[in-house]
Amino acid sequence: MQDLRENRIYAELKRYPGFVIICGFGRVGRHIAMQLDKHQQRFVVIDSKEVNASKGRRLATLLFMRMPAK
Repeated sequence: MQDLRENRIYAELKRYPGFVIICGFGRVGRHIAMQLDKHQQRFVVIDSKEVNASKGRRLATLLFMRMPAK
């Protein structure tokens, strides 16, 4: 099941010619996201914390991925 989800995510990302990946959606990650949004730059957010996930889903222009911490 995880492989199918990853394949779907990769397929979706391939549709876009350029985007920024933000790893972590804490104070600095949110600031970067707001600046990218201000300049209409597409971005993806990856974070492991659920509290950050809910904030990131509202702002991410492509998708927000919640990855489990290792």
